[in-house]
Order: sequence, then structure tokens, then C-alpha cells
Amino acid sequence: MRRLVIVLAAGAALALVVSVVQRGADPVASAPGASTAAASTAAPPSLAPGTDPALAAPWTAVLGSGPTTVVDGVAMGYSPDADGAEAAAREFVRASGSMVTMAPAEALAAQRVMAAAAIEEDMVAKRSAELENIRGSAGTEGVSYWFTPIASRSSLNSEGGALAEVWYMGVLRSPLTPGMQWWRTAAYRLVWEDDDWRVAEESETAGPIPTLPPGETPTSAAEMDALLEGFDPRG
Repeated sequence: MRRLVIVLAAGAALALVVSVVQRGADPVASAPGASTAAASTAAPPSLAPGTDPALAAPWTAVLGSGPTTVVDGVAMGYSPDADGAEAAAREFVRASGSMVTMAPAEALAAQRVMAAAAIEEDMVAKRSAELENIRGSAGTEGVSYWFTPIASRSSLNSEGGALAEVWYMGVLRSPLTPGMQWWRTAAYRLVWEDDDWRVAEESETAGPIPTLPPGETPTSAAEMDALLEGFDPRG
């Protein structure tokens, strides 16, 4: 049985961070764009005083789709339909990115919450190796990772599962790593398990990547640090 703990909180996002940090790549410049499904925009329901802030995510897709609780840092509790699957996928992108700055034990506990039972141990082992690679390249002090889902779509399949895709962007910064941005589309094959959506398979592709406005160039690491001093590093 999964342990329920109400607290405030990588998948594809973690794997990407590993590859970017290991390559030491420059900030992404531009690439051909592509159309994507628009994100749902319905406002979330009002939250009662004392409600966990992690449940107040402004991108909640459709009223009643979830989340309704937080389990080991991951917002969970979604409706068993396409809207619930889409909301879950957006949270899985956010939660996977959060692992970059979480304590190792907390990160792996969060991964267990998201994974389907059949792949849980494999995903935990994979995440553990990825986090070690990140710490070895970006360090463990002063690491910031800003990330946000931008657009998403989902559909149910004939087996009672769902395919959900999320277009997102992220920025990684640490004293050892200059500010780097990337744009990716994460795809999740979800299964309905233990009364919630879980990840049975994940992958991601590059882009679509917007271009910078004319005359704008990437900000240097030193200037980024100065301009963002005092900003909350959470996504």
C-alpha cells in the first residue's frame, strides 16, 4: 500500500537535465516551431483556508479533474478520464523537475508515487543514477531549476489507460553551470492504478523551440545571478 503523507512538494525532465549538464551545452537558441494543443484554461476551484499550497496550481485543467491531495511531494488525486490524465501529466513534469533540488530520499519517494508498480523499481534506480550525475556536474549548492508546463493534451486508449503529452520549458542554473534553457515535449503512457493515474512509460522529444525576439541575446551567468537575487528558485 502506498504511504500517504501530506507535504509541500524525473521523469523526462530529469533525464534532460542530466544530458544538458553532461554536455555543458550553451543556452538553446532557436529551432523550427510546431503546432501544439492548447492548454486547458478553466480556473481551479477556490481553496479553503489552510489548504496545502501545492494543490493551488494555477494550471489545473478542468474543475474536478484534480489534484485533491499531496503524496510525498507529488500532487495526486485525479479523475479517471482524459482531463484527469492531462492534469496528472502536467504535475508529473513539475514533480520530476522538482527532484533536481530535493534531498535524494525525498526525490526517490516522489518517484515511487508517480510510477506504476510494474516499473517502480526500474524508475527509482534510473532516477537515483540521474540525480548523482546532476550533483557531480552542477554541484549540490545553489542549484536552481525553473520549469513550467506550457501546453498539453491527452486521450484515453482502448485498454483503459491514457496518453498525455506536455510541452514545457526549463532553465537550470548553479555556480558550476551557466543558465541554460530548453524546450521539450514529454509524453507519458499512463495507467489507472491504486485509484489514480501512474506512469507506465515515458519519453520526450526536443521542441518546439521559439526564437528569441530580434536584438535579444542570452543573459550571462553573472548578470542572471545579480538580476535574480532573492527570487524563489522553485518552478
